[in-house]
Amino acid sequence: CKVMYSAFRRPALLLALALAAWNAASALDPSRRVTQSIHRVWNQEDGLPQDTVRALAQTPDGYLWIGTDEGLARFDGYEFTAFNRRGGELPSNTVWALSVASDGTLWISTPAGLVRYKDGIFRTLTKADGLPDSSISSISAEAAPSKPGQAGKVWVVAGDTVCEVEGGKAHKADF
Repeated sequence: CKVMYSAFRRPALLLALALAAWNAASALDPSRRVTQSIHRVWNQEDGLPQDTVRALAQTPDGYLWIGTDEGLARFDGYEFTAFNRRGGELPSNTVWALSVASDGTLWISTPAGLVRYKDGIFRTLTKADGLPDSSISSISAEAAPSKPGQAGKVWVVAGDTVCEVEGGKAHKADF
């Protein structure tokens, strides 16, 4: 029985790999060279705060948000608007992660606090708001709220603790 399984395993694996490669390749027109595709690279010369991109997210209003080691950038398809510590929007220039909640709120993780961007206003949450640590390494915002008309849940990793953020306050997540 083991020999028979092994004999079928290799062709099945090869078939699966071939199908996966075919699906991935079908996204490009095989009759065109890669150099015939349009691509654009943006960097500091174009207004990006820094060339090392740590996080990307798109909000429902169409803006692309880019987290870097030197701040956050909002891109409208034409130009960048930078936000950073110097401008008072962020507690740290380093942006580790971004997540968009179901209500359109952009959540920003930094080594110095969790930042909420909603309706053009930045608000930083820290230990004073219930976070056990101001260093936020990861964020996950609920795609759809569990109750209609309410904001979805947001989970963060603050230091070594998973926390849930509700109503501008954080508490240790109960699992």
